[in-house]
Amino acid sequence: MNTFLNNNNSSVWPNGMDVSHQSTKRQRMNESLEDPNQQPFAAPPCSCGKKFLPVRKNDTTFITEDWRSTGTSLFKPLVQDIFVNLVKYEQFSMSEGTFFVADSFGNYSNSVTGQVLHMWRYDKSKKQLFIAQSILFTCPQDLVVIQAVLHSI
Repeated sequence: MNTFLNNNNSSVWPNGMDVSHQSTKRQRMNESLEDPNQQPFAAPPCSCGKKFLPVRKNDTTFITEDWRSTGTSLFKPLVQDIFVNLVKYEQFSMSEGTFFVADSFGNYSNSVTGQVLHMWRYDKSKKQLFIAQSILFTCPQDLVVIQAVLHSI
């Protein structure tokens, strides 16, 4: 027997609470910044649940899907904000060092020092993990924001 159903079909819960006046909508949280005219150095990530990691486009963030352990990977500029689907990766790791970056056309531009967030997937045929995507952060503040989101999950 369902204890939440009531024989007279009224909108009263078993504890006596009248639910006919209760709103089913959630109250919107104010996510605006204190001063709308001033953006902080590292803007806070949007709240997008626990399945997606927001990465904002800027001049200090680069991405590659062709990681090479020899250190010859070429990172391309991030051209738009992205949401990384956390469900499709088995694990994350970090590394730091000097990396090659490209211009907007994909041609080598220069070498930069920074930290890389590696996203690992499992290859069922080879039965091993591999780095599917890597994001290079040359600005430490950008990485701190991403790490805060990952630690909150």
